[in-house]
Amino acid sequence: IFTATISKLFFLGGFRLEELLSLKKGMIKENGVYIEDAVIYQNHVGYVEKDTKTKSSERIVNFGEKMIKTLNDYIDFIDKYCGITLNNNDYIFINVKTMKLYSDNTIRNYINYYGNLANNPHITPHALRHSHATLLHDLGWDMFDISKRLGHSSTNITEKIYCHLSNNRRSEIAKNMDDFL
Repeated sequence: IFTATISKLFFLGGFRLEELLSLKKGMIKENGVYIEDAVIYQNHVGYVEKDTKTKSSERIVNFGEKMIKTLNDYIDFIDKYCGITLNNNDYIFINVKTMKLYSDNTIRNYINYYGNLANNPHITPHALRHSHATLLHDLGWDMFDISKRLGHSSTNITEKIYCHLSNNRRSEIAKNMDDFL
């Protein structure tokens, strides 16, 4: 349930890794997840809260009922099967043995492991963020809306770095060009 939940957040929400790690139970609302801060790892200290990457990174990532249910099911799983009741100020992605946040390397390793199982060894949390942006672009979302969802300060960043032509769009473009012949 852990890997499925984080994978969905990266792919369906476009989260940055430090945003995902910073999720607290109280940040999950009925219409989405509020991104208020991030966490970073500091040697000899551990994880510490920090401001989001930019002011525009503070945002709500809206989700439908299914994703909110996925998050609540994950929290219920921790409560029911691990015996840990999370309060609103508690991080949700914790190692239940140590009661500490999962490390960013652990998250990357889980994503990479399942990417390898799916015969795609280049899956990373950030690649899933790129895929999220590309999917929204392919679905016809406006660049401004994609930029806001990703927490970018301008649409230029989203256009230049995140929105790549998918194979489906390339095929569609090729077919459209063929129609002129």
